[in-house]
Amino acid sequence: MTRLLVVRLSALGDVIHTIPAVVALRERYDEIAWAVETPYRELVEIVARVRAIPVSLKQWSLANVRAARNGVRGFDSAIDFQGLIKSALLARASGAKERIGFASEYIKEKPASWFLTRKVAIDPST
Repeated sequence: MTRLLVVRLSALGDVIHTIPAVVALRERYDEIAWAVETPYRELVEIVARVRAIPVSLKQWSLANVRAARNGVRGFDSAIDFQGLIKSALLARASGAKERIGFASEYIKEKPASWFLTRKVAIDPST
């Protein structure tokens, strides 16, 4: 059984734009779960039809960080669609050996690429 963790935490428009990619990935994985900020949980579950792992990382606290870390454990692969240090750290905390994200020249926070095992170049014009 192959398990994929998707990480796109917030920004309503960005979560919506990530849904088609996640739907396309459903054919390749036995299970997909999506780490997303709590307000977008139902959107992810209803529209993308994957299990949401609600996190609360906009307000940093030790309890929130621990809960997020515990919620994302046990995945084979992770895709970081966000490109932030906190999203890359969640992908790393999942235990996934394969952690995919944007190549460093396209990532929002450059140090986030340190936690990825596979970096993908994108066409910024699209």
